[in-house]
Amino acid sequence: MAIDINSVYKEVLNIIKNEDVEKGYESSQRSFVRRPYLTPEEFNQFAERAQLDIFENYLTEYKKAVIIGDEKNKDLFRHKLSGFKSAGVDVDKTTGAVSGDTNAYVERIYDSANGVKYEEVSRDYFEKVKAYSSSKAFLTATNPKNHIYYKHLYNTMVFHPTPTANPDAEVIKYPNTPKWGYNVDNNTVTSDSTTTVNFLLNEDDRGTLVNKILE
Repeated sequence: MAIDINSVYKEVLNIIKNEDVEKGYESSQRSFVRRPYLTPEEFNQFAERAQLDIFENYLTEYKKAVIIGDEKNKDLFRHKLSGFKSAGVDVDKTTGAVSGDTNAYVERIYDSANGVKYEEVSRDYFEKVKAYSSSKAFLTATNPKNHIYYKHLYNTMVFHPTPTANPDAEVIKYPNTPKWGYNVDNNTVTSDSTTTVNFLLNEDDRGTLVNKILE
């Protein structure tokens, strides 16, 4: 799942070029009119902002669907976010910190190797369970029942009971910065695939991406 940035760059330039045709500048008037132009660096700046805007909309809609139990939209935006997911991310059992500095959302915690299941709960519910289990053997490190946690911060979990081993996390990460790689030779700009970074967005949103860059 990715959108080829080279094709988007060409499409954007073609639309800008055709702006003159629509405005009647196709004749000799062109030499007296400053035609809109987008440099590769400007395109890359706009491309980064456009992808981030669309990604943040994906994430907002996904969180909303999870909260209200909208299964249709939850599945839709889970699919759109699939290119941004990483699994097996280490979680510190003591501090609850999820490793990595580009995490946008922690989707779930798990420990398949030790057969421990983790359930995310609200802080209020967490405190009630913790208070109850302090006097009742409700949860122990070896109890097969679901262990619980809440998100103290977006990237820090609070566990009960404290894990005996570092669990793993499945996270949604912020996208890498897209880049249309290029070379300049004799005032001619050509694409460079070795330095190009494509968009991670869903192909269905190609039109939205192009429009946002043009905006």
